[in-house]
Amino acid sequence: MVRFSHVVVSIINVLALLWSIFIIFVFSSVVNDGPIECNAFDPIQNLLYGVFLFSLSLVALIGAIRANRRLLLVYVGVLFVWFVWLVLSSAFLLVVSKVSDAKALKDHREYQLNEYPGWLRRYAVDGKRWVPIKRCMVRDQLCKSLLFEKDTSEDGNLRIGKPSILYSCCQPPLHCGFVNTNDTYWEVPKSGILSEDPDCQSWRNELDQVCYDCNSCKAGYIRTLKNEWLGNATLQAGYSGFIFIGFWIAFWAFRQAPMEDHHHTANNVSAA
Repeated sequence: MVRFSHVVVSIINVLALLWSIFIIFVFSSVVNDGPIECNAFDPIQNLLYGVFLFSLSLVALIGAIRANRRLLLVYVGVLFVWFVWLVLSSAFLLVVSKVSDAKALKDHREYQLNEYPGWLRRYAVDGKRWVPIKRCMVRDQLCKSLLFEKDTSEDGNLRIGKPSILYSCCQPPLHCGFVNTNDTYWEVPKSGILSEDPDCQSWRNELDQVCYDCNSCKAGYIRTLKNEWLGNATLQAGYSGFIFIGFWIAFWAFRQAPMEDHHHTANNVSAA
């Protein structure tokens, strides 16, 4: 007898199966098209997610159609682990994104790397980690695009997606005292550079160099990462809600699946 819960699980996983095939197709194409280092979404990670979702959906679909308790139990177990992982990771991202600055700055356009704890700097920008990040900024002409889309509102705030990158990587630090002649050119004041900060010496007017080697740029990048982590935490929290609902529907289907001993007994009675 076909149970309503099995029908619901089947419908959900047919849709999930189609979605996973789409993900696999799209990100396989991205991987085959060329370098993936600078992609906003990690294609390898998303490709593996597509394969995982395809496999899980296939197990659930077969289990629901055949009312197979073992397959449904595997499906329920994986959904539970998935739900717990999403909750823990979203909580971790939320905590990390709320890491308070070590010192408050008077001007929101100033970024200092020592604002952030050492473990966060080591994870995000220290050593070789900064090399591919900088390479992608140069390749994507990030400063040129940000300066092009810059729009200042009446209250003086920028209407762009990454103001911290613009202020920290595409402009010299304010305390250096550079004079702005236009959006892309800054001159050393006649009295000389006002600070001995190495970032002041690292500044270049060329758009493929600017302040990409500055510690302030690394600090601005971390600030952007924190904002992205906060957004990811919110998305994962919402996603965990859908997984939780799916878990209970799957558990319902598992409970309604007939026991194997019952199948064997019914088959023996029919044979007799």
